Amino acid sequence: MSDANTMLKTIEKLHVDYKEIDNKASEFIYINTIQSIDKYGLFYTQEDIQGLDKYKFVLGTKITEESEDFLNDLHSLYKTRQNETVNMLQQLKGQEFDFEALDTFFYSEKSPSVLKGQIINKWQRWLKLIALREYTDQLDSAEKNISIDIGRLHRIKDTAIEEQIKTLEERIESKDFVYSRIKNSFLSSLAQAFDPHSDYFSPKEREEFDESLSATKHTFGLEIDMNDDNEIEITSIIPGSSAWNSDQFQIGDIILSFRPKGKKEIDFSNISLAKARTYLSSDKVEEGKFKLKKSSGQQENLDLIKSFINNDDNLINSYLIESTKKMAYIALPSFYNNNETGNGCANDIAKELIQLKKEGIEGLIFDLRGNGGGSLEEALKLCGMFINHGALFIFKYREGDPETVKDLNKGSVYDGPMILLVDKSSCSAAELFAAVMQDYNRAVIVGGDTYGKSTCQAILPLNANSVLNDSESLNTMKDYLKLTIGQMYRCTGKSYQKEGVKADIYLPDIYKYLDIGESNEPRALSAKTIDKKTYYYPLPALPLEDLNTKSKMRLIENKRYKELDDFYAEQAVYLQNKWIPVYLEGFKKFIQSMESAEQTSFKSENSALEVRLPEHIMSLGKQSEAHQLIRELRCKELKQDLNILEAYSILNDLNLLTK
Repeated sequence: MSDANTMLKTIEKLHVDYKEIDNKASEFIYINTIQSIDKYGLFYTQEDIQGLDKYKFVLGTKITEESEDFLNDLHSLYKTRQNETVNMLQQLKGQEFDFEALDTFFYSEKSPSVLKGQIINKWQRWLKLIALREYTDQLDSAEKNISIDIGRLHRIKDTAIEEQIKTLEERIESKDFVYSRIKNSFLSSLAQAFDPHSDYFSPKEREEFDESLSATKHTFGLEIDMNDDNEIEITSIIPGSSAWNSDQFQIGDIILSFRPKGKKEIDFSNISLAKARTYLSSDKVEEGKFKLKKSSGQQENLDLIKSFINNDDNLINSYLIESTKKMAYIALPSFYNNNETGNGCANDIAKELIQLKKEGIEGLIFDLRGNGGGSLEEALKLCGMFINHGALFIFKYREGDPETVKDLNKGSVYDGPMILLVDKSSCSAAELFAAVMQDYNRAVIVGGDTYGKSTCQAILPLNANSVLNDSESLNTMKDYLKLTIGQMYRCTGKSYQKEGVKADIYLPDIYKYLDIGESNEPRALSAKTIDKKTYYYPLPALPLEDLNTKSKMRLIENKRYKELDDFYAEQAVYLQNKWIPVYLEGFKKFIQSMESAEQTSFKSENSALEVRLPEHIMSLGKQSEAHQLIRELRCKELKQDLNILEAYSILNDLNLLTK
């Protein structure tokens, strides 16, 4: 474990809140490593786990001793179980499964492993789940109402077995794949034992993380990776791409399946990362339908067309929303920067605001829902565009005195009324921006509480502790560590760590019913306050009490909001389930409930809002077909969105109350 020991020394030197690996941390590393490799307990048996338990509380010692025993035992067992699984699957092929018997598959368990004698039953349930999911995905709406074709279901099951065997045989033939995966999982678990946002980057992951965009690129705009649960996760959304412009895709979304236009749906829960990337990047695929699992657990089906990206374009999409007053709407999916042009989202938003002001807007709805963060530097620049000047926040490394970070540029780009939309998926840099706007009374925070991440990370070489003053060694290091090196505090000295930035006005939100957020992370850092005199000069207090009263009355008067909140509460119960039925009737009802949820529409009935593109965008002339379709669809969605309707109403009230 020489790499682990090297990493640990860097963590010990530079982590903002380093503590020695105690029993709890060792147990976390142990459990997280095993479950990252075998989430569903399809390989390691309870007998295997009992044999490995000798490492549960001693991994700190093993790391400092550079002992490879734990990794070697994991690897040896996994190789043995892989070979046994191939033989078992060969025997299962052609056998008839009972798709009528009541049965379930648990997909989220603290201890997913079973006794060795029960492993075949677990595989049967897993294969039934794959077959049932694939079968129902293949059915069109008319076929769903006719009787089940058992023969077809068994053929799908046998195909799934063949695909599983092929994947396992490829892993067996690859000498390094399994061990590398185990080692990478262990290093990630070690980093995450200190906080949930520290992580290990393999050389390939680092290369992908740093990959800059070419001047033009034909793409959906989704960067993907395999997460610790072996799911295909969206890790980045390319600014200016179709996915970016749609405002529907978010970092952290799980891709469950993808159906290229005119072709068969591809189940992404059962393919390798390489194959998933190949499907999405294929020149033969121009458009398709994505089935996503959002951070809330809800599923959505989204159509997307590939488009060309030009890095020189302004990547911000704005809309005008009008009824009694002309308001602007801007959504920012992430705080991006652009190494090729030297500009980022702050510069793009500034240019957009200047154009919108020329069109006479009387307020701004700035939407950071689903914004997972990004460049801290861009967030700071953006803060400065909405306040005159002054302290923004306090930053603290582990060593040294806390530092006040200031906006030194006098003046602002936009000083009009503003609503800031956030929710539990607004994280990191998005939370920092929200906190600054709230501290300065610059915007009304509307929606829900944010995620609760008040820490800052840096990408460092694994051996940064020993080569900090050796630039040549720094440049040649291939393995990297994303490490939490600092904590951020509001100008008041308080932190929003774990609790998030609290909304001023709450709207119906599924996240309030779900156990999601920093406070639910087992290794999250605690919230602290800091004693530092920081001078900042907020604007006069906003009329929050009056705004809240008016908003609550509208929510009561419009029954659609109550229906929406009730729907979220019901959905949360379903989403918190940890199991899925793997028999025909039960799975059919399960799918019907999912489809019912997807099709349930809570739209603004007869909305008085008019949503259109600003004149400066219309004057640019014809846009690409993909971009034009996205814009038209987005206008329709904004017009029908209940929470956008209420945000507009709150902004209208703010205008009237502050005149």
